[in-house]
Amino acid sequence: MNKELEEIINKASFQVLENNERLLLRSKFMFFNKSNFGVLLFLFMGISLVIISITKGNDWLTIILAKTLGSGIFILSTLTIIKQFTDFVMITNEDIEFRHNLKRRKFTLDLEMKIKMKSKTEFIKASTNAFSGSYFRKIDLILLTEKSEYKIFNFHVDEKYSREANRLSNDLLYKIKQRIKASSTNT
Repeated sequence: MNKELEEIINKASFQVLENNERLLLRSKFMFFNKSNFGVLLFLFMGISLVIISITKGNDWLTIILAKTLGSGIFILSTLTIIKQFTDFVMITNEDIEFRHNLKRRKFTLDLEMKIKMKSKTEFIKASTNAFSGSYFRKIDLILLTEKSEYKIFNFHVDEKYSREANRLSNDLLYKIKQRIKASSTNT
């Protein structure tokens, strides 16, 4: 891959490993990425809420509510971090295997499979000011089989990198389609 696509891969917090036997897309957890930093902030808020409820709680209702809310925030943040560490797509000469949103699936490649891309721009507004926030380009790769469709991988980048992200997703689509097409010659 060229240098420009390598940079956008790093900004999108994943890696691409390719050789003759396989193509691997794997999420990476980068601590200083905007969204990951927010997840870590929520994780520490959940922990703090539980600790404060135990040490400073005056009545049972406050303790139970704070523990419940803090535990919920902590669990959701932890699951999000685990998702970031474990999401991947691996395409070999015979199979496609992926884990997306903590669900793992594996299919044998066939020519009936299709891959498509969905991209959209999302606005995430800041809670302090109605007019401030960030625009993100979100890209989903979707596997279409005879029976169903599966989201196999997604990434997002700041909107200012949307052109590069679209080029990257088109490149990834091409590589995956070539692997599917090659599977028919191997069987």
